[in-house]
Amino acid sequence: MKKSNSSNSSSVSKQSQSKQLHNLQTKATFLRKLKTEDFSLRRKLMNQNVIGKFKVLIKECQQHVYILLEDPQSSILAKVIQIILLLSILLSCITIIVDSIYESGNETYDSASSTVELYLFVFFGTEYILRLFSTSAFDRSLLQFIISPMNLIDFVSILPFLLSLTLTSGSFSQLRVLRLIRFIRIFRLFKLSRFMKEISMLADTVKNSLKDILMLIVMLLLMVIFFSTIIYYLEYNEDESDQGENQIKSIPDAIWWCVVTMTTVGYGDLIPQTIQGKFIACITALLGTTTISLPVAIMGINFYRTLKENDENVEIDKLKQKYSISHEAASNDQLNLRELQFMENRLEQLYENNEKVLDYLEQSQQLFDELTADLMSLYKALSEEIDLHLEYRMKRLKMKQRIMKIEKNIEQKKSIELNQLIHSYRENQRKIALSPMMDESRIESVNSIQSRLQSAGNTKRSSRICQIKHLKSSKKFLLMPTVNQRVSIFRFMKFTCLIQWMILLKTINKLDKAKQK
Repeated sequence: MKKSNSSNSSSVSKQSQSKQLHNLQTKATFLRKLKTEDFSLRRKLMNQNVIGKFKVLIKECQQHVYILLEDPQSSILAKVIQIILLLSILLSCITIIVDSIYESGNETYDSASSTVELYLFVFFGTEYILRLFSTSAFDRSLLQFIISPMNLIDFVSILPFLLSLTLTSGSFSQLRVLRLIRFIRIFRLFKLSRFMKEISMLADTVKNSLKDILMLIVMLLLMVIFFSTIIYYLEYNEDESDQGENQIKSIPDAIWWCVVTMTTVGYGDLIPQTIQGKFIACITALLGTTTISLPVAIMGINFYRTLKENDENVEIDKLKQKYSISHEAASNDQLNLRELQFMENRLEQLYENNEKVLDYLEQSQQLFDELTADLMSLYKALSEEIDLHLEYRMKRLKMKQRIMKIEKNIEQKKSIELNQLIHSYRENQRKIALSPMMDESRIESVNSIQSRLQSAGNTKRSSRICQIKHLKSSKKFLLMPTVNQRVSIFRFMKFTCLIQWMILLKTINKLDKAKQK
């Protein structure tokens, strides 16, 4: 049973490994086909004229130069170039050391040093120009090349010779420039980071541990300022005669002592004299060692992680080289590998862009849902407002119709009442006309008043009635033969006029109340 289980597990592991290898092969073939088809189509289009052929040749030259300078394992010539670069950097370091010995001036050494500087300038200058020429080999922009730190170091390594050409005499200012030139040559040491992966790993470790380093710096600054101020006020002595050479005399001296104590260097140039100062010195040393040790441990963990990732990347590159370009020609191996890496980077960028697009689509879907909900709520609110407005308008129309009906009824009542008044007035006039005391002049005046009442409008009836009253009370209207007859007729006319006035006032009050309602 044990043998069968072990055989089954081994077969399963072999199957999983074969599947992984098959997936790698399919991925590599797909990328190679895609890239070669892209390049072949581009070459077919560009080979139609002379300019296209020239562009294709330049592109191929750029790719070969880029691989020679970047990948020392691509060919023997690339290895030779890398070895010459390393020797040139070492030669530059040796000249920096020897220049400090023969700084006073030696003609034989000066001539040898100038020839060495000329060689280094020519070699590093050609390297920089070739790197600048091969920037667009795999669609890299010129700005990225100029801004990158390693290319800035390459440019600085050319400057010393160019600055030395400006010097003609041995004045004091030009001696300062000479020292500056010798100082700038130190930056050539950073060119070794191209050939030593350990330096790049250390740089990655520092990048990953940047937060911890900043925390360490902030804590150290706070502790230095705090303990240096305390030690200054504990060790300060106003009597200058009692102050020794090793005593702390100012806060800058206290800061220097605090930094030396916290880093456990202990030069001994400044020593606390009092018991309180010695106690503070012990606390400062203990806290300094603990604060420095914590970020160092974190940096060690980060360095281990970067080392592990680097080993994994090396194994992945070996597998890619083994299963992606096994059937290609030996001269084009590194070029095709670089193209595959370029396409992989492009596919990764496309994948990231697709993820961003999907995120944007999800966000837009959420926004669309929110907008639809808001629009629906707005539509409901508007429909409710429209319904309320329509109801309000219908109510207003109904109220207007009611008011019109009421006004019509009031006008009809008014016309009826006025007709009744006119009718009653006519009857009264007829009764007066039938009496034996009326003569022809009275009858004519009454008839004229009746005609005026019929022709007048509803608004002027009150004024016309007043005219009738005045006419009735005038001497021309009545011709009384006796005093008793005159008094009785006057009383009767007065009584009828008062009744008519009361009726008119009642109708006017009713009309005013109806209008107010």
